[in-house]
Amino acid sequence: MPAVEDAPYPRLLGIREELRERGRVVVAMDVDPGRHMNAMGVVHGGAIASLVDSAAGRAVASMIGGDARMATIELKVNYIQPSRGGTIRAEGRVVHAGTRIAVVEVDVTQDGSLVAKALATYYLWSSPPADHGAVNRST
Repeated sequence: MPAVEDAPYPRLLGIREELRERGRVVVAMDVDPGRHMNAMGVVHGGAIASLVDSAAGRAVASMIGGDARMATIELKVNYIQPSRGGTIRAEGRVVHAGTRIAVVEVDVTQDGSLVAKALATYYLWSSPPADHGAVNRST
């Protein structure tokens, strides 16, 4: 499995890692008005959520083994104030890492001000998860 740091989607958004410690990661994104803004002239909530997921996923990855896998199973973002540009940062801190579930708190800031507060939950496994009866709607 490719490393979380090598995932193409965060790279597409311009997300970069600034700090990595065990259970704590800081990522940053320089806001590109042509890529990250919504019609209201502020950073799109989806771009902020992507920054959150990147920080949280990397924080979990800093604690689990190289062959372990993870998937986001819940992501809750409270948007506190809009971001209008510049550099925004997300700091993810693992608050629980069990054998199957990890929980991460994330603060998104810009110039020291809180932009968003988030909580992310990840499912962890070491081999592909079994199909638990998912319905194939294409047939």
